[in-house]
Amino acid sequence: MKEFLDKYLRGDRYLWGITLFFTLFSLVVVFSAVTNLRDNSTPTQYLWRHLGFIVTGLAVMWVAHAFSYKYHALFFAVAVWITILLLFYAAFFTTGSAENTMEALNERVTNDRRWVRLFNTFTIQPALFAWIAFVGYAAHFFAINYQKKITRKRMMFFSLYFFLIVMLVVLANFSTAFLIFSSVVLLAFLAYFPMRYIFWAVGAIIAAFALFVLIAKAAPDLFPNRVDTWAKRIENYVAIIKPEMLTEEQREKVDDYQVERSKMAIAKGYWLGQGPGESTMKNFLPQSSSDFIYAILTEEYGMVGALFLMSLYVLLCYRIFLIAKNANSFFGKLLVLGFGAVIMLQAVVNMAVAVAFIPVTGQNLPFISNGGTSLITTYFMMGCILSVSAQPRKGEEMAKDMTIVETFEDMQKQYDKL
Repeated sequence: MKEFLDKYLRGDRYLWGITLFFTLFSLVVVFSAVTNLRDNSTPTQYLWRHLGFIVTGLAVMWVAHAFSYKYHALFFAVAVWITILLLFYAAFFTTGSAENTMEALNERVTNDRRWVRLFNTFTIQPALFAWIAFVGYAAHFFAINYQKKITRKRMMFFSLYFFLIVMLVVLANFSTAFLIFSSVVLLAFLAYFPMRYIFWAVGAIIAAFALFVLIAKAAPDLFPNRVDTWAKRIENYVAIIKPEMLTEEQREKVDDYQVERSKMAIAKGYWLGQGPGESTMKNFLPQSSSDFIYAILTEEYGMVGALFLMSLYVLLCYRIFLIAKNANSFFGKLLVLGFGAVIMLQAVVNMAVAVAFIPVTGQNLPFISNGGTSLITTYFMMGCILSVSAQPRKGEEMAKDMTIVETFEDMQKQYDKL
């Protein structure tokens, strides 16, 4: 048995165990949360669909962990361009739809600009693919330029990719754009990247965002509903925490339907919860199986279950930190820290939204929420982290990180040996 595990399930055993538990728990929670379906599907059909996404995600994770992480740099370099093209298509060649919560509830529409339909059969959310592709690309870029003089050409291309991804994502999803921006800046600090480049990139994106807001307000037909949607979400949030700051007219327009029902679900859970499958607020809370699944989980399993889930994320964070500490190259260290930051940021934001700590964002709970793109990207990140954990550092000295060209040549040599 040990030989089988060492050969086919390499890497950190604790990480495999945590992932397996998250997977099983997700099946139970999602099956319970999908009774408020807005189409003709049954909960069983929805469960099979969710199971299909999980199996696909696990297969992607296994493939990612089976290959040496140093070869993933080639994938990230190509994926950045592919995701930029997908984002461009989603931003300018798809049509947005309802932004209002109740309209989305009744018509089963959210925001089409976040999605791209492939082969007329399934949809993907390119912003999530862009997020992990660029974090992986940034980790490699920071690693190969560590303590080296960066040429103006290299910095220009990196900044261009960063700028394009953030600005294309912000057209449809401000929260994801902000998290991409935050995770890359955090990774730059962890990589000891020169501060002048960080400030330059941050300043350029802030200036571009300010220009976008001005254009959107001056010509709303170019970017319908975007700035108004952000303003409305902020007003909704302020109405919950500081209602006296709004005028009477603003308070009348507040749409706190989701947040209020999320808070009601959490309050009903108390300490031990209503029991598995016994949630009642899932019948009234939109996106109960994705954006607000933490509220439904708390209603059914109580504060004990919610705190237990939080402790699992803390344990996951701890294992990721240990893997990064023992990585055998700087690229491996940054890749683990970058993907760990993505997973933890999503988890914290999702839980914070459920308890009305921050405005509604639309971020899924990693491993738990229903959603094909979210599940597959999360499992892929775990596969990359497992790949790094399977090659721990021996001694104090780290391996030299290879450039994209050197990585490609090394891969060719390995292929010729087969």
